Amino acid sequence: MHAVFFSDAHIRSAQDPHSVRLISWLDNLEVDRIYILGDLFDYWWEYGDYVPTELQPLFDCLLRITRRGIELFLLGGNRDFALGTLFRERVGAQVVCAHVTVLDGICFRLAHGDEADKRIGYMATRIFLRSKPFALLMKLLGPRKGYSLLKRFAKESRQHMTSQEALVLAQEKWACQQLQDVDVVVVGHSHRLAEVTFENGTLYQLGDWISLCSYLELKDGALQLCQFTERSNEGREDHRADSPHRQ
Repeated sequence: MHAVFFSDAHIRSAQDPHSVRLISWLDNLEVDRIYILGDLFDYWWEYGDYVPTELQPLFDCLLRITRRGIELFLLGGNRDFALGTLFRERVGAQVVCAHVTVLDGICFRLAHGDEADKRIGYMATRIFLRSKPFALLMKLLGPRKGYSLLKRFAKESRQHMTSQEALVLAQEKWACQQLQDVDVVVVGHSHRLAEVTFENGTLYQLGDWISLCSYLELKDGALQLCQFTERSNEGREDHRADSPHRQ
């Protein structure tokens, strides 16, 4: 099995430099599976077949991936939790929730990582945005006004983020509990790039694609955190990430 896992690209426009790099990397990947663990888009809501113009290049890239025979797994994040039918039917992706899977004999818990944030305010907001009343509001607003509202929410969310240190500690505590049943936990959301070893397993925090261009690679049973460089598409290997390692 050859697979890669990444998260937190937060794509807002095809002109974003990290969007260009991401599409280049994805178009040149030769793997069996790609797992995207949330916040691929900085905002997303499904309105039938509607795709915002600024997001169309990345959508087309995902379509090219599945047409090449690569299995694509999309897990919604706190920004793009509304992924659904459009990606299943038009892209051919598997849209999944946080779940457990076994690859090369390794039992993984895959999640976006915001499940670890137990702040009352964050949990209340998370529940509201996934509620039927909010879904009805988005339907009534339609694509233009609906996306305008999502962009505003995304901007305000960045201004009220949990400190990375607090979120990292919360993810480590949550992962330690999950590792009672699995070998490896893989999460995004905190934008921290790290491999953390516990007595009963390992936590991989995926970093992000905005500043780190980072991902986790599984190849023939071996796991490695990596970072993409522009030279990678010229025939050189991506380099291993120098991530914090704690026990």
